[in-house]
Amino acid sequence: MVDMEPVASDRISEYGYDTETATVYVTFKKDGVHWQYRQVPDYVWDEFRQAPSKGRFIHDCLDHYDHGPA
Repeated sequence: MVDMEPVASDRISEYGYDTETATVYVTFKKDGVHWQYRQVPDYVWDEFRQAPSKGRFIHDCLDHYDHGPA
């Protein structure tokens, strides 16, 4: 697992990005489940980090990538 950063969000508690595998990791607040989004380009990771609503970005963008429990 990569280093995770805490994030101010209603939906997630922390996130991280593995540049070698282009994988975004997210921990959801509701149940503490760790999720991964695979083959995410670094520019999308940057957009995610800057998105005002992390939950909306996950729904609108990251959910279109290969994803599942980590």
